[in-house]
Amino acid sequence: MRKKFIFDVIILFIFVMNCSACSLYKEEGTGVVRATDESSTEASGAMDEGVPSPTEAVTESGSELYCVYICGAVENEGVYSVPSGSRVNDVLKMAGGYSSEAVKGYVNLAEKVRDGERIYIPYEDDDTMELGTESGVEADGMVNINTAGKDELMTLPGIGSGKADDIIKYREKNGAFGSIEELMNVNGIKEGTFNKLKDKITI
Repeated sequence: MRKKFIFDVIILFIFVMNCSACSLYKEEGTGVVRATDESSTEASGAMDEGVPSPTEAVTESGSELYCVYICGAVENEGVYSVPSGSRVNDVLKMAGGYSSEAVKGYVNLAEKVRDGERIYIPYEDDDTMELGTESGVEADGMVNINTAGKDELMTLPGIGSGKADDIIKYREKNGAFGSIEELMNVNGIKEGTFNKLKDKITI
């Protein structure tokens, strides 16, 4: 009887020890898995920090540049890179300006450029009627003071060679006219002259 009691105690002790060992193993195993998860999370976070999101990449790309080819009667024809929103006048300045044989005022310097555009500045001996550039005379016969060349401006009452040149110089310096009334800001054009031609012009 006594031997059986001792035997039962030994069996119980072995059982308790085995349970304790299993519990410790599970806790340690869980700890390993948890540590692995944390390491994976940290590693993933480190990788994410080194790769900008698509939105950030777009934001950091800066302003868009247009490539524009200017040729003809300019000092340095070629392809120039300009920020979007630039004007023909900006490209002309980069090309060194008009050459001595250029027809000034035929090309609209206030016009915004387009990517891949070709700008041709005509020579004095060119047949400008065949150039295919924008005309300053509308279909209804109105003269567009933003696009008209010197000869077209001179068809207006009270506008001679000198005043036509002044209109073109004003346009080159200040950009396109915002209204036909702004024409009176040009040197030599007063209200009387404006009243004679206001029904013949547009912008």
